[in-house]
Amino acid sequence: MKRGCTRLRPLVRKAISSLVILGAAVTSVITAASPPDSSPSFNCSRATGQAQELVCTDAQLATLDRELARLYTLAARSPQLKTKQRASLRAYQHGWIKGRNDCWKAGDLRACVLDSYVMRIHELRRDYADARTDAADSLSRGPVYVTCEGSEARMAATFLRTDPPLACLESQGRFHTLPLAASASGARYAANSGEGEASFWSKGAEARVALPGQPAMHCRIETPR
Repeated sequence: MKRGCTRLRPLVRKAISSLVILGAAVTSVITAASPPDSSPSFNCSRATGQAQELVCTDAQLATLDRELARLYTLAARSPQLKTKQRASLRAYQHGWIKGRNDCWKAGDLRACVLDSYVMRIHELRRDYADARTDAADSLSRGPVYVTCEGSEARMAATFLRTDPPLACLESQGRFHTLPLAASASGARYAANSGEGEASFWSKGAEARVALPGQPAMHCRIETPR
């Protein structure tokens, strides 16, 4: 047996060496595929206030900031916008920035900043057709519209490919930021608040939506036009 093992040792060493090389190659591919820039759209050396400073140190928030800046640029450069509409967009964006920066007043700074970004990304995609022009670097999609049994209100949902993934669910003027949750099938986004759970669970053209304090509803995702 010892002589047999002795013969196998060079083969084992060769196999291990091959696995190490293969592992290094795979790691190289993964590293190359990772986004090289994790900074936000603004210059962090000039960041002022707790909200901006947080965005500069939080990878998910920085990703959301870059996506929001991309969508805003698409909307602002739209040839369809008239002068007054462009001015209104610019003024609203300045107001949004002030609101985000005022998150230092909130009990949970990060939750406030996160909600602020998610809601604004949803609004830009909802209100400006050019902001829905998706490219290879697009981190958001939607909104999709949903009609539910027993409810006359139409809901909308926008999805964000961050880490972790997020969804923004809009229902009757209220916005819910929902992280991706565990699911046996389909895609389920859910979050708990003091009022109860909000969730969006989709599978194909079907969806199950729950709003805080209300029973879950069977819904259907409308076909995009």
